[in-house]
Amino acid sequence: MRTHSVLALCSLLLAASLSAQQTFIVDKNGGGDFTSITAAVTAAKPDDLIRVQHGSYPGLTISKGVRILGEPRGEREDQIACIDGNLLIRNLPRDQTLVLTDVQASAVTATDNPGDLFLSQVIAQFFITNCQYLSMHRCFARGPVVGARIHNSRVVDVRGMFLGTGGNGLVLNGADISLVESVIYGSSSGLSGTSAAILRDSRVSYSPGVRLVAGVGLFGHRGLSYELRGQNSALGAAHALIVEDDLAPASLGLQLETIEDAPYVLLAGSLARRPSASSAGPFYLGIPSIRLLFEGFLALGERREKIFDLPAGYLPNIHRRQGPFEPAPVGSRWLGIPMTFQAAVVDAAGKLSLSLPYSIVF
Repeated sequence: MRTHSVLALCSLLLAASLSAQQTFIVDKNGGGDFTSITAAVTAAKPDDLIRVQHGSYPGLTISKGVRILGEPRGEREDQIACIDGNLLIRNLPRDQTLVLTDVQASAVTATDNPGDLFLSQVIAQFFITNCQYLSMHRCFARGPVVGARIHNSRVVDVRGMFLGTGGNGLVLNGADISLVESVIYGSSSGLSGTSAAILRDSRVSYSPGVRLVAGVGLFGHRGLSYELRGQNSALGAAHALIVEDDLAPASLGLQLETIEDAPYVLLAGSLARRPSASSAGPFYLGIPSIRLLFEGFLALGERREKIFDLPAGYLPNIHRRQGPFEPAPVGSRWLGIPMTFQAAVVDAAGKLSLSLPYSIVF
């Protein structure tokens, strides 16, 4: 099956809902509709798109499901949409989705959110509390003590780096988190070394690509990778869906890597959604927009690649390319739309299992 057919199907489903949505430009120098992100959020309706130009903006609070896209990062460190303060996301309604991508902030605090959050390529210290569903794609969590604290929340398809310059990379308390292709660093400061991650009464699912690097103390004592406190469950995935998303500007490369027998594989994509429960595990694909991308056999340890064509209007960050950057058209309806991929594997005994998901924000 041709992969562009999923785009046609999804485009039809999105056409009616996206046609009435507005795009606002935020430029601190006065070249857009607003000079502050707060003013744009106030004016926007749910699902509207807010594009933020490079520059420094004050902290703000968001409580509605808008799409905030910073202009892709430039080659210089200051060429980024930067929130100089705390970005607070709270009380997002259950039926709304907030998307935040290509933004740097002093801190991102998400608390008491029944709605869905998709964070992509966000650089900040993260404090997550009481969030029902949050996706973190290629985020860089860094802080003076801890990279990210996650309490009583469900965080899925986490890909990125967690660094605590003076403590732990990641601290979980009553959390349910899925780590995929993530690196978690503990600090090398102090006397005894620091654990990469602390888990208190939490459940962690992780793929083979996850690395935990403990900090080394002044006397050579290394901390633990996981420091487990209370009731915990760390589950290794039998297979991992690996996505190379800098094959820009037109495609994603999807691979399935197995560590067990997996003679039969189905690979699909759909508009992102919360998972449904199934006997094989959480099912993240939406039935109305699902499309089969690959069906076939996979030998033990084999990698099978599938190229997925991106919709028009998607371009990667400039730091992944050489030469001048041409921004995507302002009217591109796909900007800020999350999409999820997931694989189903049937082993030699006929048992069905599902891969951890991969979500990307266009």
